[in-house]
This record gives sequence, structure tokens and C-alpha cells, in this order.
Amino acid sequence: MEKNAIGDAFVDHCQKGKDRPSFFLTTADFIQHLHSFGFRDEAILVKGGRVFEFEQIASLLEQKAHQTILEINLNAIAHNFKTFQQLLQPSTKMMVMVKAFAYGSGGTEVAGLLQYHKADYLGVAYADEGVEIRRAGISIPIMVLNPEPSAFDVITEHLLEPDLFSFEQLDAFGKHIQNSGLKHYPVHIEIETGMNRLGFAITDVPALAQQLKNNSFLKVQSVFSHLAASEDAVEDAFTLHQYELLKEAASLLKAEIGYDFLTHIANSSAIARFPKLQLDMVRLGIGLYGIGAKK
Repeated sequence: MEKNAIGDAFVDHCQKGKDRPSFFLTTADFIQHLHSFGFRDEAILVKGGRVFEFEQIASLLEQKAHQTILEINLNAIAHNFKTFQQLLQPSTKMMVMVKAFAYGSGGTEVAGLLQYHKADYLGVAYADEGVEIRRAGISIPIMVLNPEPSAFDVITEHLLEPDLFSFEQLDAFGKHIQNSGLKHYPVHIEIETGMNRLGFAITDVPALAQQLKNNSFLKVQSVFSHLAASEDAVEDAFTLHQYELLKEAASLLKAEIGYDFLTHIANSSAIARFPKLQLDMVRLGIGLYGIGAKK
């Protein structure tokens, strides 16, 4: 395991069947020593925060035997978007995920198309993706799933809306808003209902409600969760269980903080398979490209 000593970013590799740990202070330092590892015919996980610029490592490790060109048919994208829209109740909003620069298909181009066709929200993974979309003239609301503290300034500068999923993060962003002289800044609260990735635990909701109550710096725009297996009929009972947990958490938060907000949990598969799960908004992701959305 190659581990960057300045954070939880790392490159995993296994050589000759045994883990061989090495540590480097910076990404540049690792790159200087990359030749000494002799990687060959290996699958390598490169993982870390954007601040580490690990894309430099990924580009050096990639084996490119030929050039590949991906052509995106924007008319097909628009058709798929409208197809999902037709599955929604008139009052249900649509957030479209354009993270990873629209899955590599061109974030600004796809975002512009979605704004034209009246998408209510866009979702990105990192703030820099949202900044690029804003600079392209896109004005609809944008939620940032991974709002790193180093990006708080650009988030508020470009009116991006962070997903807050821990008390530490909630405190840090709240202090940033206070220090910036802003009030009622829109944020999204993520609840952990079973995917076991990120989010406030159900048991944390009462304490969370107290922190959000009478908070003049932050305004909850939505409360949401991620479905773990909405595409799998075998897991339908668990999918519905996640839905009920989110409704429970949202109900408690609304009662305590004293105002309404959007609630959402349905992804592409759930939009197609579970009309009941639409709530106030749905999140369309890979279904925009016609993938994984069968009933």
C-alpha cells in the first residue's frame, strides 16, 4: 500500500502476493519513485481527495494501446430525460446527477441541455465540477456531494449547495458561512439508511435537529438518502425499509426546525420501479444514458 502521509489518500497495490507498504509525503514524491515499483499486468486502485491531484498518477499508470473517442448524442440524452420526466407526478422535482463531468460525457454540454429542458437541480461530486458548470452560464441549483473544506470558498462564491453528512462538516461549514457574513445558506442533509457509506445515522437525527433549530446561518434545502439496491427485486423489502427510515428522519427534522424542505431518495432504478418513492424530488443518474432503468 502506498500511502500519502498528508491525508487518507492512497494507492493500493499487491506485488508477488504480499503487501509492501511505502510512504510518501507528496504526490510528486511518489511519482519520482514510480519506476521502482515495476507495475505490470495489475489492477491498481487510486483513491484520494482532489487536493492530492492523483489524476497525475492515474495517467502515468494507464496502458493506452489506442485512442478511444466517445460520441454523445444530445438528442438521445434529451429523450431519456423526458422519458423519466413522464414517470413523475406533476409536483415531483428532478435532480440530474452530472458528477464526474457527466460521467465523462461533457459536464457543461449536458448541464446546458438539462437546464434548457427544465431540470430542477443538478448534482456533482466535487465543487470544481460545479464551478465549471457555473462558468458555462448554468444558473439552476447545484448540489455538491463531497464539499471538502478547502472548497468552501468557491462553493459560496459560485452559489453551490453542499451535502452535509457529519457533525464535523456541519460545524465547519456553518462557521464558514458565519465568517463570510452570510445567512440562510442552502444546504442538503444526508441521512444514512442502509448503504453504509456516508450520512447522519438515524440515532443522530434528534441531536442534528437541535443543531439546525434556530440556525440563522444554514437553511436546509433538502434531506435525502441513497438506496443500496433499488435495481434488485430480491432486495425490494430493504429498499422500502430505507424509504421509511428517511421519511421518519425527515418528519422529525421538520417538526423540530419548523420549516419545510425537499425530501428525496429515488435513483434511476427506483424512478422506474417504485413510483411510491418519488417524494418531493428524484435523482436521475446513469438512467439518463439509458442504462439500468428497467422496471
